[in-house]
Amino acid sequence: MNTTRVAKGAIAGAVGGLAGTWAMSHFVEKRNSNRHYAFGAAMGGLYGAFYEISPATRQMGGAAFGTAIWATVDETALPVLRLSVPATEHPPEHHARALGAHMVFGVTTEIVRRGVRALLVGTHR
Repeated sequence: MNTTRVAKGAIAGAVGGLAGTWAMSHFVEKRNSNRHYAFGAAMGGLYGAFYEISPATRQMGGAAFGTAIWATVDETALPVLRLSVPATEHPPEHHARALGAHMVFGVTTEIVRRGVRALLVGTHR
């Protein structure tokens, strides 16, 4: 495994995750906290690193990445950890809007990750 390549992927993904969090906040018309930006950068960084070494991640794409974050974090982990209201207490339109917001996050993360990654190597990847 080329650790330099993975590190560049993680950096590009983290920048993408920051941009994705910003785009998501505009989609839901709500200002995100520093914790949201830190989490978005961390998830983007993991996505970028895995993109470099995992064919499955490369095939997934941004929308699926955002959907996976929504399903595992918003719909499962946060309610279990009691960091948010249980998913069953939200109206259906909340779930749809949250899913859309996370898809915006994922697609934006992927677009920016690609651009930053291309700058880091000088070619599009």
